[in-house]
Amino acid sequence: TTQRGFRWLDLLPALMVATWNVASAPFLNSELMREIRRSLGAEGFILVFGATSAAFGLAVLVAAWFHLRHDRGRRLGWIAVGLALVVAYALVSDRGEPREEVIERLHFVTYGTLAALLVVPWRRLGRWLPLGTMVGCLLVSLADESMQWLVPVRVGEFFDLGLNVYCSICGTLVGLGLFSNGGLFRGPLEVGWRPEAKARVELRPTDGARRALATCAIVAVLLTAAFIDVVHLGHRIVNDDLEFRSFFTEEELRARNVEAAQHWGESPPGRLTPWEREDWFRTEAGWHTIARNRAWDREDWAVAALENRILERYYGAFLDLREGRATRRYPPVQATQLEKWAEGLIPNGAKSDATERIWLRPSRAQLWTATLATVLCLLLLLWPARAGIGRSSG
Repeated sequence: TTQRGFRWLDLLPALMVATWNVASAPFLNSELMREIRRSLGAEGFILVFGATSAAFGLAVLVAAWFHLRHDRGRRLGWIAVGLALVVAYALVSDRGEPREEVIERLHFVTYGTLAALLVVPWRRLGRWLPLGTMVGCLLVSLADESMQWLVPVRVGEFFDLGLNVYCSICGTLVGLGLFSNGGLFRGPLEVGWRPEAKARVELRPTDGARRALATCAIVAVLLTAAFIDVVHLGHRIVNDDLEFRSFFTEEELRARNVEAAQHWGESPPGRLTPWEREDWFRTEAGWHTIARNRAWDREDWAVAALENRILERYYGAFLDLREGRATRRYPPVQATQLEKWAEGLIPNGAKSDATERIWLRPSRAQLWTATLATVLCLLLLLWPARAGIGRSSG
């Protein structure tokens, strides 16, 4: 005997969380979180969200204690391991910016909750259930991060895809503790909102469930490769005395600078909003400007001079945009003084770190070769070997 079939109603809670994750992507950090930070202050913001996260984890444990009736020790163990992985990540991760780390913790709430809620509707996957929850969260994360890549006020990147998959592992463990009764890799096992209320039955993945999982996993792998290709792979720009990375070739970058100077001279861009398409020329220029200004503030003249050279040569249109009455371009006296301070400190071919999120490796050929190999492995691993294997008998 196997588990009862898939029910769309069981998927509704997870769909609601997934919809929020994607729909909130353009404005969550730029609008909602900014207003909360403004109201609470920097330290208050960190304190409140830290306390909220701790309270959420404690509430899960308390709810589990009263919810669970059978196999309480084993199921609480799954939950404890899931929450321990959350705490472990919080202890070892360091993004260098406390406010950003707090926002990062929200991934564990949103994607951890999503994975836990997927445990019940994904029950027909049997022992492949953890892989199914990770694939489901990865597909939602791809939509979420792609939305963030499209708008200038958010940053869509591969790191967050990996973080969301890690969050899904934590959430799956919590979900197994809350919604499964028995062993995972061998029966008897029951999965449901109240599994202890049902008779235990052996869990076996059906052919249809395995084919669906294989298809979704292959789609997720292909979309992840496409995401890396579009969002991260770029070009090395090399000049006599500097080197940096860009989404554009050197010829494209110079042409874009001329085009931007003409367009912005007539219609300068305003404040970035969640409702516009990101201009990656403007974004790159912003990265170099931030790196230059931070280096100036800490009196790192070599880095400041390097970034200023890159801006002057390739992003002049951005430097001429006005902030109030001033532009972002250093006055001639200040630029000359900076070059004097940096004299002898910048070796030829010095590399800028401002655009590190642009990758030079893997190459596109390497990326897609590895992707196709992964797709083949998934087909061999997940696709049913013959008709009728694991088919439900009732």
